[in-house]
Amino acid sequence: GGCCPGGGAAMTTQRYHFEGGRAARDDATVAELAKLDALPPPLLDAFVTIVLKFLSDAYTSSGLMDAVDEFAAEHGANVAALKLLLRATLVFFRGATRHNLAPDKVAADLAAVGVRDAKAASVAALWKANYFAVARATQGSALAVNELVDMQWRFGVTTASSESQRVGELYVQLKLVLDAGGGAVRRVAFELSLTEFYAFLAEMQKVKANLSYFTGGGGGGG
Repeated sequence: GGCCPGGGAAMTTQRYHFEGGRAARDDATVAELAKLDALPPPLLDAFVTIVLKFLSDAYTSSGLMDAVDEFAAEHGANVAALKLLLRATLVFFRGATRHNLAPDKVAADLAAVGVRDAKAASVAALWKANYFAVARATQGSALAVNELVDMQWRFGVTTASSESQRVGELYVQLKLVLDAGGGAVRRVAFELSLTEFYAFLAEMQKVKANLSYFTGGGGGGG
């Protein structure tokens, strides 16, 4: 084999959406993510689903470890290697959540680390299906510390989709503006089904009630 991959292009620093458009902070994470490509499609989907369930608070940390051990035993995988892959995948999806990545950006990042297109698209579809639950778990904690400055939504109807979304299905496009402190604001945007939207509103009521309880119901001076 040749000594060097791909000529001059190898000198260009790869930037990733999950890193906010910057180069990877940890090359080991990128090297681990590339190993997702080695998993056969059904195993890849099962593994990614475990990670996304954990991020959406469906698993505790010990529940996550149990699920990984079970996955390893069932598929004859090396537990130590699987845990390294798990850590990298968690870093990736936490970055994807922080930067509110659309499914095509998730697929693009995975393709950039060396995951083949069909597998990258499969992971992106799982990300889309689980995004609301992950974002809600993350934003729920964010809303506990960041004041909601503004919330806008608009209804839309799906016209065409390459994924499992049905044509004619009603969805809600939601935009939040959070006070991140120091005069800075943080914008968060995602799409929800109608059912998810009502669940989100219920969640907001719960957060508001909790905040009222802890601040004694008043405006609470800063």
